[in-house]
Amino acid sequence: MASVVAVVDIEDVQFNPLEATVITNGKKWNTCLTMYKSAIVKIVKGDIPDRPFIIQFSEEGDMNPFEKGRYLAFLRESGGIYFPLDTEFKIEENMIHWYKQPFRHGDYGPYFADVPLTKAISDVQALVKEQQK
Repeated sequence: MASVVAVVDIEDVQFNPLEATVITNGKKWNTCLTMYKSAIVKIVKGDIPDRPFIIQFSEEGDMNPFEKGRYLAFLRESGGIYFPLDTEFKIEENMIHWYKQPFRHGDYGPYFADVPLTKAISDVQALVKEQQK
């Protein structure tokens, strides 16, 4: 679950990507770390500094790296560093490719379409409010 949801400007890639081998719990794997120069435009959920460290590891799901641009970002915070849970919700001209129809049991999946950013933010705020009950 995301500890922070925010509109974020990805301004640049700081490390593009930094490769390393990691060993934890006796397991060894190769990974890449990418750090982004970013600025927070609007906080939808949680608390985050104006210029956070956003770091992405290559083994975190099947996410693509962020490109320069504005995103509705879902982030997990750990030790003052923020890790993206997605990289897909890019904002262009205040529109976002978002859930047009919610997922319902028995559906093949949600239907996506370009919708106004304000609708996506409103949807997220409603979900956050529902989770706080």
